[in-house]
Amino acid sequence: MPVQLTTEIIAKLRRAGVSTLHQPGAVLPDDVTFEPPCSLKWMSVQQSLYLGAFSYAVSGFYFACRIGRYCSFGEQVQIGRHSHSMHWASTSPFFYMPFANVLDQDLPDSADLIPNRDFQRTTAPVVLKVTTIGNDVWIGHGAFVLPGVRIGDGAVVAAMSVVTKDVPPYAMVAGSPAKVVRYRFADEQVAVLLSSKWWQFAPWQLKGAPVDDIPKFVDFIAALKSSGAKPYAPRAMTIADVLNAVAPSLPGIVAQSALASSSGGAAIDIGHDDAALSSTRAREGQDGGLTQAVAEYSEAAEFPQGPRIPFIQFGRFLALADGVSLSLRGKRCVDFGCGAARPFSIASLMYLLGAESAIAIDVTPCADTAAIAKGLWFMLDALSAGNSGLEQYATYDLELVKARLIDFDADALRQGRLMEGLPKAIRHCVGDYLAIESELGVFDVMISNSVFEHIPDLDRTMRAFRKNLRQGGVIYADIDYRDHRFYVSGASPWQYLMDDDDVSPGYINKVRHAAMKQLVGNAGLRIVASAQVVTPAPPEVLQNMHARYRGASVDDLAVVQDSVLLQL
Repeated sequence: MPVQLTTEIIAKLRRAGVSTLHQPGAVLPDDVTFEPPCSLKWMSVQQSLYLGAFSYAVSGFYFACRIGRYCSFGEQVQIGRHSHSMHWASTSPFFYMPFANVLDQDLPDSADLIPNRDFQRTTAPVVLKVTTIGNDVWIGHGAFVLPGVRIGDGAVVAAMSVVTKDVPPYAMVAGSPAKVVRYRFADEQVAVLLSSKWWQFAPWQLKGAPVDDIPKFVDFIAALKSSGAKPYAPRAMTIADVLNAVAPSLPGIVAQSALASSSGGAAIDIGHDDAALSSTRAREGQDGGLTQAVAEYSEAAEFPQGPRIPFIQFGRFLALADGVSLSLRGKRCVDFGCGAARPFSIASLMYLLGAESAIAIDVTPCADTAAIAKGLWFMLDALSAGNSGLEQYATYDLELVKARLIDFDADALRQGRLMEGLPKAIRHCVGDYLAIESELGVFDVMISNSVFEHIPDLDRTMRAFRKNLRQGGVIYADIDYRDHRFYVSGASPWQYLMDDDDVSPGYINKVRHAAMKQLVGNAGLRIVASAQVVTPAPPEVLQNMHARYRGASVDDLAVVQDSVLLQL
């Protein structure tokens, strides 16, 4: 959905650290995302753009591209322009775009042909591809970069070059088609620069760095990291964020992103925007469940267009996986969860990180498949933009994720067709784990978020886990020890300690944290890594505690967010 800039919006952008030379009346798509500080200058943007901190582009055309930090682009750079159909009877966009978009006017009333619907076609004219540009990339005046190309960190593209294929890190390319002329540095220096990832830091953090001496510069970065300096991590902003902040009375935006479709591998019609959705329509209940998807996947400001809860849950898993160097590549994976509103999210993330297969098991049926599909669409969009918050973990392979995004049909997900949008390697089962044990078979990795506390017969279930766990495999459990009325009625997290009547009386809720270790041992498993967030019970809970819990340990009376990795 295009946004027409006003003086007020431009001023808000500048206050947020995003300078622009656009004048009021200029148009930008609402899925432009930027890390401040950066500069849009006179960039002409269509469909989607991610612009990293300390980067700028003077002018030119940018279509569905991701740009890293410290990039410098000259005048009239062209990135991501798509061609016309070469395999149809005609190359004219009349056959896939609304006529008014082609001629800037509608056809006469006598011409009753409905664009996009009265032509027979089984293929799309073009497949939208995302162009990815790394950090510290310099592109000279008038360069032309074809869609789908990847330009590595530190590369240089000479003026007027036509880049038709990927450019290695720190390569200097020129010509039409562009070819590697030479590399900026020797292989050893390239390796240490890439390893340092110096662009994670802001210029003020790099004050005093010897930029003209590569070995000393790399040593400076190493010392900076050793000192405990944190990478510069500003909150990424979208045009939609600014619009809502400047004019809160206007309807909020649920961004329609062509990039989401491209990342999912679906061929789309350039200029075809019939599927655009707005939050106004969502609030009116005409969207087949989009309101629920937005509520579930857009809870926090830091992920205005992405799935906050699955990213946070998966981030906890990756934090522990990093510690034991766990990879999901080629693994048979299971997501065992109880969230009927959010199934497939974790299974999809496991698949994107290289799982051979991922089965999503839920103890309750899917509440609204259309909402779930659209929620996954939001998730793919956030992942394709590289702003999920998961990039900080070593186990998370961004390049692998982007390569596997094409296995999803994001167009089907956007339209609410859940199973059509998923890769065949992702399956789904509903029911108690013990009932589907034989169907599941063995697995290498299981992720279970906030479900252990709902299983009455957890002892038998954990023994079943052990039976199906392959040698060397792991089970990750994220366990939430609190009264679950907290989520539906706002009750105290310790409410059941006072009335002994949890409405969702899972086994763990009653016996608490200490019993978990015993259950793990009984099943022949051991804890190899763990992380906890503990909140002690307040005085009013201790004073009004049910007789059953008097004398319990402080550990058992606390609200605990417990993340554990289990192995044989």
